[in-house]
Amino acid sequence: MKRNARIKSRSAANEMRLREQRQSFSDMLDHFRELQEIYMPGAARALNALDDKQRSLSAEDTKLFLPSDLCKRDRVSGCAARIVDIAGRFRSARCSDAIALVRQHLHNKQYLIAFRNANVTGQKDSTRARSFIDRVGERVETAAEKYRKSRQALVNLEHPDVTKFPELNASDLTLDQEVDPDLLAVVKLGNANTNARPKTHVSTGKRTLSWIWTADGGPKDDESFQDECTYSNSYFLACN
Repeated sequence: MKRNARIKSRSAANEMRLREQRQSFSDMLDHFRELQEIYMPGAARALNALDDKQRSLSAEDTKLFLPSDLCKRDRVSGCAARIVDIAGRFRSARCSDAIALVRQHLHNKQYLIAFRNANVTGQKDSTRARSFIDRVGERVETAAEKYRKSRQALVNLEHPDVTKFPELNASDLTLDQEVDPDLLAVVKLGNANTNARPKTHVSTGKRTLSWIWTADGGPKDDESFQDECTYSNSYFLACN
């Protein structure tokens, strides 16, 4: 919902979907607040301390006051112990799921870049391919954001599992492959009909393998990953 709300020029379909998401969230929020009063009185106190401006925020900016949002005092004295434990285990599982998604989308993106570099020529097809690869890159960023938020929640909860999940940096999401800048120069000169193919440049310098490739046992050659690569490649070919 928040990601959809950040889009400045939304289509009619996206606008309708955002409206439905906000309404659905509003319908569930009242019941959630009732449960918080019973199991998380510390959250109820924090909520009562908000001013009118903070209370009138849009649905995507509403603060839920989950256990990880509370200070240690309110968490200890104002939350059922079981709630805090469940929150920690949930965030830990979410970190594992998110890093697996990051890895999967990066694999997919690298596969598409290699395919594009080897097979796509011409400015029009290259631009279309770049647009598709960028959409896969957005999935990487979305999964990375989910991981970072879940990890920060573990830090706030002082949960022991936080040691299993290192900080995710921008460099961890960088792929070695990149388009030869010579091709970009050709396009800049307006030679749209060039038959030159983009060449793959692979860094030959020493680089430490990012921890994401070995976390939780590393990537698996499972059917879901193969299916996503097959789907993306088919869609990629259809667009070109």
